[in-house]
Amino acid sequence: MELVLEHVTKSFGGLRAVGDVSFSVRGKAIFGLIGPNGAGKTTVFNLITGVYKPDSGKIGFGGADLGTLKPAQIAGAGIARTFQNIRLFGQLTVVENLLVACELQKKAHLAAAVLRSPVHYEDEQAMYDRAIELLRIFDLHEMADEAPTSLSYGNQRRLEIARAMMLEPSVLLLDEPAAGMNYGEAEGLKTQIRWLRDTFDLAVVLVEHNMQVVMGVCEEIHVLDHGETIAHGTPAEIRTHPKVLAAYLGEDEVESAAVRAAVEGASNPPPPVEPAQSPLGVKDAPAEGPSKQAEKLSASELAALSRELTESLQRGLSKPDDDLDAGAVEKESANVSGIEVVNEPTSPVPKPPQSAPDVAKLDSGWGSESDVGKHDEESGKGEAAPKAGTNGVAHKKEGS
Repeated sequence: MELVLEHVTKSFGGLRAVGDVSFSVRGKAIFGLIGPNGAGKTTVFNLITGVYKPDSGKIGFGGADLGTLKPAQIAGAGIARTFQNIRLFGQLTVVENLLVACELQKKAHLAAAVLRSPVHYEDEQAMYDRAIELLRIFDLHEMADEAPTSLSYGNQRRLEIARAMMLEPSVLLLDEPAAGMNYGEAEGLKTQIRWLRDTFDLAVVLVEHNMQVVMGVCEEIHVLDHGETIAHGTPAEIRTHPKVLAAYLGEDEVESAAVRAAVEGASNPPPPVEPAQSPLGVKDAPAEGPSKQAEKLSASELAALSRELTESLQRGLSKPDDDLDAGAVEKESANVSGIEVVNEPTSPVPKPPQSAPDVAKLDSGWGSESDVGKHDEESGKGEAAPKAGTNGVAHKKEGS
């Protein structure tokens, strides 16, 4: 059987929650109904299941107008649902939560239940066996006698789906079944949805924000935004639809196109820009040494640098000798930012060598009067001081 919505509209006061929505769900299809928050997805589910009555339009299922039926009658016609907010009976056990949904399938009437007839017990056993079978399908059979509040959030979601399956529906409406599930649980849910469709020959209508589940399991997708239809098609078409991208990005179509262009530009960066030229015409290349930069100078620039270096060298050589200390290297200390820096001036230019002393005089131990220094009477020392010009060589007088 096919579920058909034709120009369905629903307003609450001055707010139009659903406006002129039309789509159809064929038998054994997995159909996705998606959109941003507040798009009207859950309101559409409430209209299909009879919680709300449409202001205009028609909802048909198997030739019947669902707009004229009560929720219990719609459930009996073969449409079951789960809820966005988990609605389980905390005072009942897990298996009892499933048995609550079996009243429409029971064959025994009220008198048989009061009299405890064999038909009543056969009904109870058949429903219990079916509940355990569904719990086994959803891997919850080991927790059949526990309270549903002791289950994890993901297991509570699966328990709701199992309870809806107790109605033996032809169309199963799932309202955000993957909410609160991790990646592994969501992957398992996709497998279970396909298995339920193939095993029980039913159609599944899925409202979900998890795109991993929607794009992985749905065969057809209908997109709502502010209660109105903006797109309809296959997952491949919806994934690249400009209106869908604009709705989820919160921008208009022009801006979302600019976003896509920016993303594409980021994936293909422009080629690197050549380094800027320095004032001398040499490219800025910190990794290159002076020799590399010198190779790039022109002949005139090399000649100018050579002249400048020659002039600097001549000025340094023409400095008077008196300003240089030939005895020792003078050390200057300066405290710069707490670091002691020692400046050692370069060695002075050596003086021209003096004429060699007379070897004969040195061998005899005597020198001329000009070669021997006078005795220092004031100091009382018996040594003669060397006289300048004798290359620092002093001779002692005989018998001193």
